[in-house]
Amino acid sequence: SDPRTQGWLLISSPWAMLTIVALYLFVVRHGPQWMQNRQPFSLNKVLIVYNAALVVLSIYMFWEFFASSLLEQDFNVVCQPVDYTLRPGAVR
Repeated sequence: SDPRTQGWLLISSPWAMLTIVALYLFVVRHGPQWMQNRQPFSLNKVLIVYNAALVVLSIYMFWEFFASSLLEQDFNVVCQPVDYTLRPGAVR
């Protein structure tokens, strides 16, 4: 693994991601049975907040792409070599 990513969430060990996948499969398998005699949730306000968060996340991801590619002085559009240094621009 890349030593620069040691300690990152869901990167340093596969167990966290495997746990998330197992919980997802459990909910997909048993969720409909658990909800069959219940009223549906009213999620209108939750969806508004979720959509607003996605807009903010999309703006952030666009800025990160723009800042880490086109604003970098040594960025090459044709062929960008892999930089394994601990320089903040390389880690970004």
